[in-house]
Amino acid sequence: MASWLLWHAELRSTQDELSNISTVVLRIHDRLTDIINRSGDEARSLQDRMNELEMDCQHMNRELDGLWELNQDLQAAASRGNQATDRAVDDRNVANRKLRHARKLIRDLLDERRVNRFLHFIDWNYSRSNNYCVQNGLAAEYERLSPISGILPSREREAGTLSIVSLESLLRGASDTSKSSSEDTVRPERTGAVQDTRRNSPNVNTSRESPSGSHTRGRVERTPKNREGGPSSSAGAAAETGGTSSTSSEQAQWKLHYSRPPLSSVITCGPMSWTDLARRLSLDDEMIASLRRLASGDEYGLPLQIIDKLAFVYDPIILEGPSATYIIDWGRENRNMRDVRNVTHGRMGYPEFHTFFYPVKKDAWYYFGHMTWVPVGKLWSLWPTLKPMSRAKLTSKLRDRSGGKMSREEITRLIEDDCLEQNCFEISGNDSRAVTASCSFASKMGFSGKSQLKG
Repeated sequence: MASWLLWHAELRSTQDELSNISTVVLRIHDRLTDIINRSGDEARSLQDRMNELEMDCQHMNRELDGLWELNQDLQAAASRGNQATDRAVDDRNVANRKLRHARKLIRDLLDERRVNRFLHFIDWNYSRSNNYCVQNGLAAEYERLSPISGILPSREREAGTLSIVSLESLLRGASDTSKSSSEDTVRPERTGAVQDTRRNSPNVNTSRESPSGSHTRGRVERTPKNREGGPSSSAGAAAETGGTSSTSSEQAQWKLHYSRPPLSSVITCGPMSWTDLARRLSLDDEMIASLRRLASGDEYGLPLQIIDKLAFVYDPIILEGPSATYIIDWGRENRNMRDVRNVTHGRMGYPEFHTFFYPVKKDAWYYFGHMTWVPVGKLWSLWPTLKPMSRAKLTSKLRDRSGGKMSREEITRLIEDDCLEQNCFEISGNDSRAVTASCSFASKMGFSGKSQLKG
């Protein structure tokens, strides 16, 4: 009986435990069901949110496509605007040059009118009287007009008369003056005209002798033989000379080249690589970087860098004349003015630099001595004197140096329209003082001065 009661109590206890377990299982089931329901709701909410975000993304993509197209249109419009601006600037420059030419022509016509009136005045007075007082009055009036008209007074016999330049030659002189100032048609082959212009210009050396006159210049003679004896270069191009007063020997004296040493120097040191140049001149990385930028420039003009008393020219264009050597280039007016300021530093006088050239054909730097740089400006217009082959070489050179932004035909048009203007410097380094300075500097760089002197 006791065992039965014990068994019955254990059974009752087991039933209670099973009942509790079932209750716990039901609660867990309810909780799981609730969690599942909430998870489904959250999943549906997230799905709805994701759908909204996808719609927003599609809308933004459409807007981005529209903005991209608008950006392309704006860039094209800006490019067209820049081209139109460049054309407008070029047209303005051409118009300004035409205006200057017209003003010069008007001044010449006014001068011609004054001359005609003066000639009429002379005829009228001489027909009435040969009185000495009248002649003195004419002489005074003549001297007043002569600075304008170009009439030159001279004495003949004891009585004293006036020698008058013919009207034809007077008008021809006025026409030449007009062309030289507005169209730059003083040709390189006209040696006398160039030398006269150099004598009248305050910014151009009139002699290759020492300013004091007491030193003997170690100059290089400018003869055709001397030119033929110089270093050869397939890049050289002869300037066409068609002046009626020029002989064949004078024509041969004007040469345009790109890699030969300048004849106005008496020393040549090189070749020097970029590393060798930096070592010999103690140039830091920043200076070398500024020189390397000369090779990657995309602007028309002289690739010139001035560092203290050193002048570096990348890919120079050299013009050899009968009595001088020139560095010549073509660029826009503001660029040319900037190059002149860099050379002169805004001061009067003739600056002097130790001059280095980097001919692209030779792929190295060369030192050509202590040279005087004289801004020449528009002493003449070289372009009309060049042969077609020389023009092709020159425009190819300008195109390659500027990164090929324009074709040769476009560059030709810009030069002929005076949008790209000629810029010119005379360089000379063959006087005794310059030779001494050149040899001393070459020795400091580690070169032997005597061995580098050109014969």
